[in-house]
Amino acid sequence: MQRRIGVFVRYVLVFSLAACAFSALADALTDRAKRLLEQKQPKQAYDLLLPQEGARAGDPEFDYLLGVAALDSGNLERAVFALERVLAVQPNNHLARAEIGRAYLEMGERDAARKEFETVRRQPIPEEAKATIDLYNAFNSNTVIVWNNTYGTTGASWQVPTQILAARIVKFGFQFDF
Repeated sequence: MQRRIGVFVRYVLVFSLAACAFSALADALTDRAKRLLEQKQPKQAYDLLLPQEGARAGDPEFDYLLGVAALDSGNLERAVFALERVLAVQPNNHLARAEIGRAYLEMGERDAARKEFETVRRQPIPEEAKATIDLYNAFNSNTVIVWNNTYGTTGASWQVPTQILAARIVKFGFQFDF
């Protein structure tokens, strides 16, 4: 009986030491990825983090770093998946929400990007960030805000805009003729 208890204690001790070693390795991994992102080397950070995705997916810090590295290195779908995992665990993480908005924007999903940016805009963020979001919304919003999606005799026809964006003050355009 004492031998079984001794074996059990040994296994618990080995498991605890392995968990501590994995935790230290995990912290070193995320620290290195942060340094690479700060040094404007997103591809290297992405290559460092990607092999660990299967083991670390669900850790908000890891997923955020993977999402930013993927986004900055052009892997938009992987970025969205990683940032969605962060938001599933931390729905009020405005940094992850802003990054997923940026990913949607780069993917051409303007409405989804605008929704995420507006959610971030309502958070306690620096005024410079709010100004950037306002600038995005001013120049990239769809002019139609609400469409009528019902068919009936109420006077409004199906798929007719019922609310539109106020007129923009400035419009920029370019044209190249060859």
